[in-house]
Amino acid sequence: MSELELTFRHSGDEYSVLADVTWQVVDDSFDHAFGTQHDSHWEPEDYDILAVFNSDGEEIDHEAIPGLTRAIRDAIYDYDYHP
Repeated sequence: MSELELTFRHSGDEYSVLADVTWQVVDDSFDHAFGTQHDSHWEPEDYDILAVFNSDGEEIDHEAIPGLTRAIRDAIYDYDYHP
């Protein structure tokens, strides 16, 4: 797992999340007329939310705010990871 810190907006408020993320390589290779195009990208395989902070830097319970847990998941999945 690697530690990831993200800042994002949800319902007009800014949040920072600290998470441990396990990344996996996804093979995007494909064949075409001139051979095989080798390509890949990284996607989260699993993650653990360690802490969530509001814009004042106070740690909050992310499960107490409607939709925030899903917004965290979306932010992690949207992150462009390059080791």
